[in-house]
Amino acid sequence: MQGQVINGFELKKLLGKGGMAEVWYAENEIGKPAAVKVLNENLASYPQIVERFHNEALVMVKLDHPNIRQVYGYGYIGNRHCIVMEYLEGEDLEALMKNGRQFTDEELRRWWDQTVDALNYTHAMDIVHRDIKPSNLFLDKRGNIKLLDFGIAKVKESISLTSTGAMLGTLMYMSPEQVKDTKNIDYRTDIYSLAVTFAQLVSGICPYDSNSSGDFEIRERIVYKPLDLSGLPASWKSFLAPYLEKEPENRPALRYFGAAMPTSPSDNLTTTIAAGPAPQPQQQSIYDHPTTIRVPETTQTAAGTEKPKKKKKVGLWIGLGVGALVVLVVAIVLFLKLREKSIRNEADNQAYQACVTANDYRSYMRDFGSDALHYNEAKAEVERLVADSTAKALQAIAEEQARLQAEAEARAKAEAEQIEDKFFENCTSIAACDSYLEAYPQGRYVSEVEAKKAELKKEAEQAAAKKAAQKDAEKKKAAKKQQERKKASNIKTVKKPNADKKSGAPKLKINKPGK
Repeated sequence: MQGQVINGFELKKLLGKGGMAEVWYAENEIGKPAAVKVLNENLASYPQIVERFHNEALVMVKLDHPNIRQVYGYGYIGNRHCIVMEYLEGEDLEALMKNGRQFTDEELRRWWDQTVDALNYTHAMDIVHRDIKPSNLFLDKRGNIKLLDFGIAKVKESISLTSTGAMLGTLMYMSPEQVKDTKNIDYRTDIYSLAVTFAQLVSGICPYDSNSSGDFEIRERIVYKPLDLSGLPASWKSFLAPYLEKEPENRPALRYFGAAMPTSPSDNLTTTIAAGPAPQPQQQSIYDHPTTIRVPETTQTAAGTEKPKKKKKVGLWIGLGVGALVVLVVAIVLFLKLREKSIRNEADNQAYQACVTANDYRSYMRDFGSDALHYNEAKAEVERLVADSTAKALQAIAEEQARLQAEAEARAKAEAEQIEDKFFENCTSIAACDSYLEAYPQGRYVSEVEAKKAELKKEAEQAAAKKAAQKDAEKKKAAKKQQERKKASNIKTVKKPNADKKSGAPKLKINKPGK
């Protein structure tokens, strides 16, 4: 397999091999890395497995999200099906747990939020993953989660890879409804599986012990008994419990870890504000009571009359000063708020104008929230770009499949022509010509073979005539020799009487021919 090329990516080295597929590291001509998942050759004859493998590519190519592994294309190497995917460096969470890695609470909260973001995105596209578990949550080298393996995902009820009674998924993480009936499930099965997964990640304890419990017992516990959350911290226990409700309709929508969680979908989101301590009496200031002003004693004038005492209205001026200060503070606060809002709006506009890709718009919506100036426009752009990307990807897959089909047909045609050429080359006898004409009644060499057959037939007839002539000549020659021998025999008999005379033998009368 090394050195083979698929969709412009050359296979460089084998990364791993499982029961279903091999994964190869590959690069294209400009050095872009990719991971190529190659279906094992012995599984190519099983239509259901091939359909599941192909389904993974069809589902994942529609998805454009930072926390979901991207798919670049689909193709074939010989008769082996291949998915060309984003190359990831890191390990899945199951492998990290097996290696003894301890997860911090901060990491787990961040991974929860990222996985929730990915699932909310897929659920909005009517895609149900159906196999959420630690091994399908991949931690890349940047510390972010990537959701993997959409091989058994279900899309708008249009893709069905299971027959009645069949079960796809990993039993330990299945929801009750998935255990009971895999054909009639929706996005809420992913909510349950995600909660089970994080219960294990937080506690480090497998949800069910397969060594001591059989599959039937585990199914019974999933359907009828609540999952044991006693090993979880209180914050995680209260957070995950609503998602583990046995009935799907009782599970709330997925939320980030910091969001308030209702106990059931019918409950209204309420915020309880705890009563604070009673206000303590403040220390009195000079402004709490009228200020006592000393009035200077009156003085006598020379005329003996009193001068009036001047009252200094210090309290009034102080009150006016405080009021002015309050107004100034309020004005400054309002100014700062308006300035902050103006700065935020300017940043909002700049961020929106800088958006190009679907991920850019998602980052804008995530950074500025649902009250962003262009939130609805960004959401519409994401939907448009995802739809365009999906359409282009599906078109690319269709074109690639058509190209590969054309190449396969061309190869088959070339092979058939090579076989026909060999048949034609072997047409050195009438029987061989008859075999060609029977195998290829519309072949490329029919006229040549018929001419060859006629020529061989003529040659055979000529050879037969020549052989017959030779045989006749040989017969004539043999007859002539026989006649000559007979004549010679007659002549010899005539000469013998002279000798017989001497011996006294009686003379024989010989009739000559013609007398």
